[in-house]
Amino acid sequence: MTVASGDSQTTVNTTDQQLSTLVSQQKIVDLPLLSRDPNSLLLLAPGTTASSSRLGGVTVNGQRERNNNFLVDGIDNNDTDVPGIPGGVSTPNVDATQEFRVITNNFNAEYGRNTGAIINVATKSGTNEFHGASYIYYRSDKFAARNFFDDTGETDPLQRRQYGASIGGPIKKDRTFFFFNFERDVFDQGIQVSQVVPSAQARLGIFDLSNVRDSDTGEFIGVIDARAGSANNAFGFPINPNLVNLLNTLYPLGNSPGEGNLPGVFDTFRFATQTNDRQKQISTRVDHQLAEKHSLTGSFAYSDGTFEFCCESFPGAADAIIAPQTTYRLSTNLVSTFTPNLINEFRFGGNRLELLFAGEGDAGVSAARGEAVLAALGLAG
Repeated sequence: MTVASGDSQTTVNTTDQQLSTLVSQQKIVDLPLLSRDPNSLLLLAPGTTASSSRLGGVTVNGQRERNNNFLVDGIDNNDTDVPGIPGGVSTPNVDATQEFRVITNNFNAEYGRNTGAIINVATKSGTNEFHGASYIYYRSDKFAARNFFDDTGETDPLQRRQYGASIGGPIKKDRTFFFFNFERDVFDQGIQVSQVVPSAQARLGIFDLSNVRDSDTGEFIGVIDARAGSANNAFGFPINPNLVNLLNTLYPLGNSPGEGNLPGVFDTFRFATQTNDRQKQISTRVDHQLAEKHSLTGSFAYSDGTFEFCCESFPGAADAIIAPQTTYRLSTNLVSTFTPNLINEFRFGGNRLELLFAGEGDAGVSAARGEAVLAALGLAG
């Protein structure tokens, strides 16, 4: 059934009850994608909204983002440890994606597992003619505006280079076809970090609470001097010098006085740093016509990279969360047409994710920083 209005036509689905949106290759190519991630176009489907969580996914019809089911060529592509990550374990890039469908309600019986949306991505295949392309996409802070809330007067450092190539064509004309894509992503991004640190006076045992009222009397507390010999230290206990050394080792002095959660006790330390992500991705697909009524498709994807999920806590701390990640995805699909009303589809495949969370040292803490802490406590050697 086709509904016509003026010069436009809309095809109404009369074959099943599913509510879905098809994002075609034309839309993927024509619509702007800042990060070249096709999953950004999930929001084109009615009922989808961007999630406010750290996963950065989408919610569909009020369901949690973890309830979405991601498929590639009909094969499961979900991260079982952290479900809801956009695209799942292995997301094909823009140049390796033919199209994808977002099913938001009334799923067919072949789907299960989740109550959110079904996102099924179809990878690109070859044709009877050879086609290829090479590309590079470059972003730089030289072409970016300053963050409105950044009062430094300069833009944060930004360098992103996404480059690759693809080729597809016949292995045997009218029978066997192939497609191959390679892409590398180098992403360096500067960010501003704010940390709360003990004030210089607090490290000596002097706590300025002049702006804090006593909960019982309602009067300002004033300055509390905890040093030996002061009126607030009746027993004369000295401040442990190792504790002072530890605070000075772990926390630099604040560079924005008076901005801490408790001015006079805590200050704010602001600094600029950078996260660095690296990834390379390979996507392949082969289509073969076994016979007039039998076709076989196989696709394989591999990606390897290092992602910096968070920056170091302080300059020189070398405790950033650096995550090496390797993914594999395999999909095979055999379609057999026995009669015009009887079609069988056999699928086999799977995915694998190898992901570690570590910094330069064990569990994200550098060896040099650990030695400095031991030295501050007088335990070195």
